[in-house]
Amino acid sequence: MQTIDTQTLHDLEFTTIQNWLAEFAIGPTAKNRLEQLSPIKELHLIRPTLGKLKEFHTIRTSGESFPSLLFEVLPIS
Repeated sequence: MQTIDTQTLHDLEFTTIQNWLAEFAIGPTAKNRLEQLSPIKELHLIRPTLGKLKEFHTIRTSGESFPSLLFEVLPIS
């Protein structure tokens, strides 16, 4: 497992971004989760997490409801 040193987190202004995101939190649970946010250290978890982020971004930018419910429309006979 690879770790991220504190200097890298400082250079990337991780705490600044973390605080900025917490300001946008709507409820106390979301704010608490954002305050506890930390970089993913397990490389095998990054791709699935980015996939979830991409899916959520697509839902938000396309105006769909969350969660996205994809289904085939059945013809009425």
